[in-house]
Amino acid sequence: MAVPTSYLVASKKTRDILSAIQTAQAPKRFTFGFLESLGFKSTNDRLIIPVLKSLGFLTSNGDPTNRYFAFLDQTRAPRVLGEGIREAYADLFQINRKAYEPLAD
Repeated sequence: MAVPTSYLVASKKTRDILSAIQTAQAPKRFTFGFLESLGFKSTNDRLIIPVLKSLGFLTSNGDPTNRYFAFLDQTRAPRVLGEGIREAYADLFQINRKAYEPLAD
């Protein structure tokens, strides 16, 4: 397994996008149009879709997965997101099990 190549240009809207996903009804397919309907119209916002695919929230064609539906439960969301990150970046966590910690100056 390799580290995913999907990325965000800026992360400042990530929390807002994830919150909007949780408050909306799951779409049949997560598209740019659905993202725009949540209020995220910037082309940079669209980069969240490949990230969600890498995290296992969406299939390759954009259909929500069981992980996506589990994330909608706000009591389980942090754990579900963490599991997705750990799986997507498993190679990185093999090198450094605390890869989530900021680097020291």
